[in-house]
Amino acid sequence: MKITKNKVVALAYVLKLDDGIVVDASDENQPLMYLHGHQNIIPGLENELENLEQGDKKEVKVAPEDGYGVRHEELVQSAPKDRFPEGSTFTLGDEISAQDPDGLVRHGRITEVNPDEVVVDFNHMLAGQTLNFFVTVGEIRDASQTEIAQGQVQVESSCCSSEKCCD
Repeated sequence: MKITKNKVVALAYVLKLDDGIVVDASDENQPLMYLHGHQNIIPGLENELENLEQGDKKEVKVAPEDGYGVRHEELVQSAPKDRFPEGSTFTLGDEISAQDPDGLVRHGRITEVNPDEVVVDFNHMLAGQTLNFFVTVGEIRDASQTEIAQGQVQVESSCCSSEKCCD
């Protein structure tokens, strides 16, 4: 069976940056399960997996534009410490959430701590990076109607033997 739209795919992978640092991985015993053609994984990887079969191995290089996007320096922002809740602590690398003027919650990382302000980078941590995937395709199966309707793989409960779940 080939990987095409509406197939559930088990994928073992290693993700490295150009400098060789491994930033994520799964293995054949605990693969990533995703629904192909529903934007459950980054587009540059999903496009390269099309028509592969179980057991296929492939190296995929994904440009930033087809991965987590390019870096936007305007998403690196400083904020006075007094705008944070009283008692807040600021440690380099800590993840924080903030609401923008439109009410959208943004997630960022503290990249600098100064006496009166904190600098937060709201870019995805892999934005601007070329991603190097080393993938092995595991099981491929047809998605259920529920999975197709919801656009994602359904995790089976240990007490369930059908699409109906136990109470």
